[in-house]
Amino acid sequence: MRELVTRSIPVLDALGPSPWRGVLDSAVMTAHDCITTAAIERTAALFSD
Repeated sequence: MRELVTRSIPVLDALGPSPWRGVLDSAVMTAHDCITTAAIERTAALFSD
């Protein structure tokens, strides 16, 4: 999720004043707000060797 949020930033910038910019920005920020420390740790644990 964090990677998705990070990759979305240049896309939002490229949209400029598009009406979709606000919609996508809200979706990205909502996703970012949903990333909790516990979720990050669980995800990291899934992919640890």
